[in-house]
Amino acid sequence: MSFIQPIRNLISDPDKANEEFNSLLEEKVIGVRMESGSKPERPGETILSLIIVSRTFGQVLVFDVLQSPEILQDKWFKTLMESERPIKVMFHPEHDSKLLWRSSNISLHGVFDPQTLQMVKESIEKRLPTRKLGYQRQTLTDICRLYGVECDYDKGLVKKMLEQNSLLFMERSNIRQLMTICEDSAECLIPLYDKMKRELHIAVVKDKYSQMLEECLYGGPHGANKDDLKKQRLIRDYLETKQFRKEHGHSALTKGDKQLLRRGRLSFRMTFQHDTTKADSLC
Repeated sequence: MSFIQPIRNLISDPDKANEEFNSLLEEKVIGVRMESGSKPERPGETILSLIIVSRTFGQVLVFDVLQSPEILQDKWFKTLMESERPIKVMFHPEHDSKLLWRSSNISLHGVFDPQTLQMVKESIEKRLPTRKLGYQRQTLTDICRLYGVECDYDKGLVKKMLEQNSLLFMERSNIRQLMTICEDSAECLIPLYDKMKRELHIAVVKDKYSQMLEECLYGGPHGANKDDLKKQRLIRDYLETKQFRKEHGHSALTKGDKQLLRRGRLSFRMTFQHDTTKADSLC
């Protein structure tokens, strides 16, 4: 990671932010990263600090929403985040989605998540339930390397920096270093999207990816349809585990797999008790 040239595009002026958000609506695809943290006086509350946006021609904009929280209430920012276009490339946006909803009542749409797509692709190739890959999520750097995309972002280094200073993204004592981290984390997102988007041409990948992305964005405590998405995830986990048992045999099942199958059978019988044919086919 190089600290030679800092980003000059740090925006804390609400009028300037309004201008930039309006302009970003004309893009076809943008990269979006968000950094957050907690203030010492409110340790249990996570708040957004920086919103980083990369454009197709390489420019990176950094919006300082900690210093100017009114930026989060900007009408063009809400429109940008809730529109299907431009496509917003966001790496595992579950946490960001919750923060945006809580802070500004913004519901993300038009998102492309490289991490979720890679999990789906691997689960299909390895013939494993997607939930078994949950603890093996690859980092942004890992996936960029896999697809031959240059990425200077070093999550391990940033993690060490956070251990040394938990307020890294909440203070502005070393703005040069902070801006370089932001630039490195966002520059690779659009090139990665260009390399990965063809995976969505495969119908089975696209279908499972759409389901999992929906759960990632709207399945949290804030989600209006969280119960439906929870049920959707249970059905998928159950059917995938059933298929895994069929291919690998009962002896390959873990204790967790067996518990899920029992819980799934009971759940489906209760859900479809008025449709015995459907209940039998699922169980």
